[in-house]
Amino acid sequence: MSLRDSGGKEIKGKVTYDQAQSTLIFMLDSPLASNGRDDGYYTITITPQDRAGNTADVRYEFFYDTKPPKLSRADITINDNPLILDSSSENYPTAISSKTGVTIKAKMTDDGIGVDLTSSSITITDPKNNKVSGSLMQDGVDTIWFTTGLLTEEGRYKVEINPVDLNQNGKNKSSETISTEFLFELTKPEASVTSPTIGSAGTESENKPIKITGTAQDKSSNNVPASGVAKVEVGGIGPDGKELEWIEAIDDEKARGANQPKYSKWYVNFMPDQTGKYKIKLRVWDKAGNYGIYETNLELKFTVSLSFQDAVYCWPNPVTNGVAHISFKVTSPSSQKVMVTLYVYDVSGDLVYEETTEQSTKERTFIPWECRNMNGEKVATGIYVYRLKAELPNDDKVVYKIGKPIIVKN
Repeated sequence: MSLRDSGGKEIKGKVTYDQAQSTLIFMLDSPLASNGRDDGYYTITITPQDRAGNTADVRYEFFYDTKPPKLSRADITINDNPLILDSSSENYPTAISSKTGVTIKAKMTDDGIGVDLTSSSITITDPKNNKVSGSLMQDGVDTIWFTTGLLTEEGRYKVEINPVDLNQNGKNKSSETISTEFLFELTKPEASVTSPTIGSAGTESENKPIKITGTAQDKSSNNVPASGVAKVEVGGIGPDGKELEWIEAIDDEKARGANQPKYSKWYVNFMPDQTGKYKIKLRVWDKAGNYGIYETNLELKFTVSLSFQDAVYCWPNPVTNGVAHISFKVTSPSSQKVMVTLYVYDVSGDLVYEETTEQSTKERTFIPWECRNMNGEKVATGIYVYRLKAELPNDDKVVYKIGKPIIVKN
């Protein structure tokens, strides 16, 4: 009798015979590793011999399996969103605000005989260390999911996911068992405006944005930790009485300092597209999905006419790939379409290129120049100057803007 692994290597051992049971026993000199190192297919060969000296080899193959299934960490979800497993992550633990309960889903694979979804488990423990009741389901292939009922306690919940294979590897937990947490939170975050001051000169502007700054916080309550502010938005009512689209504010990291939470200080450069008064309000979200809407009593007055906003510039500069992007933002009363003309001159002042396009006034945009003249020929390497002209159809008003020189390397 002999034993070999899948590579043909002989596994050393001794053969003994139990005459009473008519049984051959092969005892390994050293046991196979139980940590997965020796897992794989093995072949045992038995060579029986009768009294006439006839022999015949009989071979049996078996699979030695000690490793539990592996969980696909990227596919572990809570309410169809990723469940964060890394406790050092900025967003750990995953925060939720679903009063109807949660569904945690896990997918697993096994290199051996296969997964045992019936024996695999997901358990959830509430902040008071009580097991949360629910139903464990499986798809019969590689995925299990646990759905709870209503959650009654705010706070941190512990989650344990334990994969088991058909050989019952992992039955009593293993190195593949995953433990993590999620936060159930219902408290709404808060936000307020710090500038401009109500009624001050900073509340009026002509063709320029007004910088609105503010603070936001997500307070802990009743010993329930806060998930943190996820987003601040600025909206309100426009001069036509209609709701404005929400504008996402920018986390002012320089103003708040590295040790303060995100959005504890924020700002937005507010520039509407109509002349008139704007009543500002705020909407703030936390990482659990809770949000609050707050009136501010801040009223801004804008006069909007045809103009270029901020700087115009070319990217890249120098231009080495044959295309210059002339970037700009133009405003007009009531977001009318604007005709923008790009003029490109050489250093002698001669016009090299001219193009007129219709542009929207909602966002910053650009006109591409392929570094060619009006005849479609590539321009020579050198320095070029450009000018933009904006005008409204059926209106005599025209505005101009000159950008920094472009260096072209053709």
